[in-house]
Order: sequence, then structure tokens, then C-alpha cells
Amino acid sequence: MGRRSNLATWLLALVVLALALFARPCAAAQIKTTDTRWSFQLPLPSGLRGAESLAFDGKGEGPYAGVSDGRVLKWGGTTVGWTTFAHSVNYRKIPLCTAGVVPSEEIESMCGRPLGLQFHTKTGDLYIADAYLGLMRVGPGGGEAEVLATGAGGAPFHFINGLDVDQSTGDVYFTDSSATYPRSAPALVPHRLAKGAAKGVTLSDVAEMKGKLWLGSVELEYVGLVA
Repeated sequence: MGRRSNLATWLLALVVLALALFARPCAAAQIKTTDTRWSFQLPLPSGLRGAESLAFDGKGEGPYAGVSDGRVLKWGGTTVGWTTFAHSVNYRKIPLCTAGVVPSEEIESMCGRPLGLQFHTKTGDLYIADAYLGLMRVGPGGGEAEVLATGAGGAPFHFINGLDVDQSTGDVYFTDSSATYPRSAPALVPHRLAKGAAKGVTLSDVAEMKGKLWLGSVELEYVGLVA
């Protein structure tokens, strides 16, 4: 009886030791947090919202941000502020895009809504995923963006969204978020009202450059900076 008791005790000890050894690699790692006391808001020009995506050029300048009136803006520091870097052909053609008399969200289907942004550092070209106008590209000097594609495989794009560039090959990858509905369709937003949906502002992008965090959201009238 005593030998059985001792054997059971040793088996239990071995099981506990094995569990401890296997559990250690699976334990949650310590997460480094960032002190957000030194956070700032960089207001966009009046009446504009953005930015789903933030990008930095090959020199580390920026960020560049797509905003709700169809432009891509560049941040030039506190002295310069936001300046226009790129825009669609419609932005100059359609007076409503520049008049500022209609909320930009109501005319974005005409003026464009840049969402995904990414530079190809070798060429300096900026690729733009516009929710309404398709895949676009503008050179290092900015200006009017060229439309590269509005559809694929015989089907038109409805909601161009995320975008990335393979820096070694120059290949461009992007997503079309819906085969049916454009960005403005009400059918795309019921999850914001559903039970259990996230409350408050949804961050669209977090970019790091030179030790600073830049925060973008399509719902905000500014870009956040955590220094």
C-alpha cells in the first residue's frame, strides 16, 4: 500500500512538472506599451475627414493621407501643415469638389475617395486605391493621378480599399471589398449599429516612422501623433 502511494505521488509530480514545462512557452509574453501622454492632433483642412491609410515616401517625408474630398495630402511639419500632393482628374473638372459648399462625404463618388496608399520607393511613384475611381498612380512630384485600372476579368471594381506594393518587384496588390456595393452603400455599415459592435472611433491605420506613431481614421477630422 505504501509503495503504491509513493508511486502515485511520483507520477503526480511528473505530470505537474511536464505541464509546467509545456505551459511556459505558451504563456502570454510581456507586451511593451507606449506612453500616450505626449499625443497630438494634426487637424485636416476644414470640413475634411481621413485618413484610412498613411504613407511615407522614400525620404521618410510625410505622412501622406487620403481625405474625403478626393485629394491626397502631405504633412510638411507644423510650419507648412497639410498641402495638396495628388488628386484625381475629377477634382479639377467638377466645381463641387473644390467649392466647399457641400459636405465632402456627399460628393466623394464624383470626386473620389483615396483609401489605400503605398509608395514604390525605387521609382518614387505613389499608388492609390480609390474607392470609386479605381487603382491610380502619381509620380514623385505629385499632381493629377493616372487611372491604371477600373476593373479586372471583365468585372468593374466597386470598392477598392487596401493596397500594398512589393518593393523588390514593383508588383501592386489591392483589395476590392465588395462585388456589389460601393463604399457609400448603407448595406456596408450595419455592423456599426449591431449589438456588440465596437464603440467610439475606429482606427484605420497605425504607421511608425522615426520613433513616432501616426494614427489614421476615416471618421476623424485630424491625424493623430504619438511622439
